Amino acid sequence: MSNENQHYQATKLQQFAALLLPCYAYIAMLGIPMSFSGIIDGFAVSAATATAATTAEIICISIASLFVSLVLSHLRPRTTIVIGVVLAIVGQALTIQTTEFYNVVFYRGIVGIGEGLCIAIGLASLAQMSGGTRLLSYASGLTAALTLAAFLAVPAMQSSIGSKAMFWFMLVGAVICLPLAFALPNKKIDR
Repeated sequence: MSNENQHYQATKLQQFAALLLPCYAYIAMLGIPMSFSGIIDGFAVSAATATAATTAEIICISIASLFVSLVLSHLRPRTTIVIGVVLAIVGQALTIQTTEFYNVVFYRGIVGIGEGLCIAIGLASLAQMSGGTRLLSYASGLTAALTLAAFLAVPAMQSSIGSKAMFWFMLVGAVICLPLAFALPNKKIDR
């Protein structure tokens, strides 16, 4: 008998981590208007130029997510999602500290790879958990709530920390998420 599609009994912390991490990463796509504005204002570039940075992030989210789907059975969820969160932290921090636009495109790509790993592994982990289907149904509501929090917090933050407020918001979110990434099991996910 195959182990494929067998579910495991996850702890509440594992369920919360597997649900929150991809929802946090989805803010990147739903919050594009704020990232886009932050790049335009923070680096004094045109909208056409800023598109390169936001496109790099979205392309890398897509590539990382698709890559995970191809090699899922060879990856350890905890290790992979920790790497994803760390990449998001590093990319956000580098975006905040740089003053040169040409670096931003590369840094947004790093963020996108990290976010793509979080999305793919988080959702795959939920699918392997007993009750995971029910938890997946909460993902869109939680994503919308987190995005709403960003849309409310970032404009308020801009008055004190400037045009890179969205990147600070995402950096703080990733730092908060990092301990949760360690909650996922390290048992490989079945296809």
